[in-house]
Amino acid sequence: MDSNESSKKNKKDIQSYFGQDRFNSSESREVTVDMFGSQIVLRQDPCSRNLGTTVWDASIVLAKYVEKNFSGKSRVKGKTVVELGAGVSGLVGMSFALQGAHVTVTDITDAVLDTLRHNVEYNLSPATLRLNQSQMAGAVGQVNVVELDWSIPSHFERVSPPVDYIVAADCVYNEDSVSMFLDAVQALFGPRSIGLVCNEFRSESVHAEFMSKFSKHFSMKKVPSSKMDKQYIHPLIHIYLLKRLKIAV
Repeated sequence: MDSNESSKKNKKDIQSYFGQDRFNSSESREVTVDMFGSQIVLRQDPCSRNLGTTVWDASIVLAKYVEKNFSGKSRVKGKTVVELGAGVSGLVGMSFALQGAHVTVTDITDAVLDTLRHNVEYNLSPATLRLNQSQMAGAVGQVNVVELDWSIPSHFERVSPPVDYIVAADCVYNEDSVSMFLDAVQALFGPRSIGLVCNEFRSESVHAEFMSKFSKHFSMKKVPSSKMDKQYIHPLIHIYLLKRLKIAV
């Protein structure tokens, strides 16, 4: 498929996507996601003017991918994980914590952090997990909620880099966001770190900027649809597996 055909297909997908139900309704006050045998209930604020106060579709897609591909595997138990731009949900971070990883979920502004803290504490509390009869009730790792402003370099020390996994969903929404997001990811990466980035395709220019800048520093493998949860998949929501290049391009 050439670039013109790809562009036409993406435009058609966009029109189709916004004409159908999304995984989350931004008008609701709560979002429920079944994960690891537990019902995760996420509070959101559809009336807020702050960015990040609703649960992004990309975060649900990425969390369900983690559930499908990491479940029952000991490779994340005890590992350190940072979720960048977690918004109010922290769902991706929780998908790792439910497998015993030590997780830090991050964002900025009190409006986001207060709801994020509530969602993490409520859903991962021993009482809630027992009530849900979760299969992961005895394996939950520690989760911290931390303010992390990407524009302040000293903030990155709050999460003790490098970490084993850097995860992010829907952190690339315009061209200006790409460079700052790249700086944040690089600040947390070590030689053996792994990144999982889930983007919702909104424009050719933003996608091109993301691919151009990140491919200079990371090998980027797009996760095939066969690896994703079949109920939480869409052609405009893409997951990339990142590993640091030995020599930056």
